[in-house]
Amino acid sequence: MTLREVQLSVLQILKDIDTHCQKNHIKYSLAFGTLLGAIRHNGFIPWDDDLDIYMPRDDYNRFLNTWNYEQYYLDNLQTNPNCTNTFTKVKRVQNRNSETPFFVDVFPLDKCPRHKIARKIQQLYGIILVLMSRRNVPLERGSFVEKIVKIFLKAIPCSLTVKICRIMENKFAKYYKLSNDFDYYSCSILHNVYWFKPADFFENLQYHKFEDAMFPIIKDFDWYLKKEYGDYMQLPPIEKRVSPHFDNLH
Repeated sequence: MTLREVQLSVLQILKDIDTHCQKNHIKYSLAFGTLLGAIRHNGFIPWDDDLDIYMPRDDYNRFLNTWNYEQYYLDNLQTNPNCTNTFTKVKRVQNRNSETPFFVDVFPLDKCPRHKIARKIQQLYGIILVLMSRRNVPLERGSFVEKIVKIFLKAIPCSLTVKICRIMENKFAKYYKLSNDFDYYSCSILHNVYWFKPADFFENLQYHKFEDAMFPIIKDFDWYLKKEYGDYMQLPPIEKRVSPHFDNLH
């Protein structure tokens, strides 16, 4: 299978997600490299092989509760005790237990209070959730503390890890009903726990071309992409144009 065939297969998953979201009035936006691809290439980054989207937590919960496509499997902490992600991968059922790159990543965005103490407590829950779900320390600095934390994480039984992750996720996400005086952020990866997005992040979504279809994107995509990638219209060096999953299969 070629990289382009993988891209088109994953694109169909996104199209089905979009149909479901429109039918159920679920709000989402292209995110990360998918949003970058939309703006810079009107489609996939040529060497990319998966797709990413953001959803506010309440929309994310409704997405999980209403999804009923038999050909797809939702891979997350609730459905898979061996999952190491704090978000959901929408996979084809035939690829449920494989490492093939046929999936769309759905990242929940949580509301965080602007009260300093409450925000610090919520960040702590997020850090614990990321570390426990991954059962590893994302940063590789080789410090003594890192080594101790790694040993500790690997010593915890899997069943207990799953229980702790679910508790931490519920605590981290408990502010989703806030109607004002909040920001957004995500605990999908460690550095995102410290990156706050404004309360109007999901207001006035607009549609943008991605391959042969139109998908919603945040209005302030320029701010987001500069924050995430810097000079995002500049192509990276050739040696960094690597498919994150597809290349590992060859």
